[in-house]
Amino acid sequence: MPDTETSESQLVRKPYPREDQIVLETLREFSEFQSQRAVFAQQWEEASQLVLPTSRNTFNFGSSNWQGQKKTDRQIDGTGALALHRFCAIADSLVTPRSTYMVALPNAPSDCQLL
Repeated sequence: MPDTETSESQLVRKPYPREDQIVLETLREFSEFQSQRAVFAQQWEEASQLVLPTSRNTFNFGSSNWQGQKKTDRQIDGTGALALHRFCAIADSLVTPRSTYMVALPNAPSDCQLL
């Protein structure tokens, strides 16, 4: 009776040397960019703790948040968050041309009333 089971080593394809080189180069670049970004990520983290606590712990690769985590413990009051909200509204109005719609309904029926 012949052995019908194939070993796992027979199914795994060995990568070509060029593929190994591409992977190693990509991982090296990722590590380099990650270390360059870490300088700014710390500053962004400090600002988000005070102004936008919902973005805390999101700037570093591999960091995570869990449900129910308190994020407003470093926030003194809501002044920064309110100023950020107003700044975003101002920036949005400056970037969006007044003569265009932000959202268009290409296939809207003719009797549809837009608010």
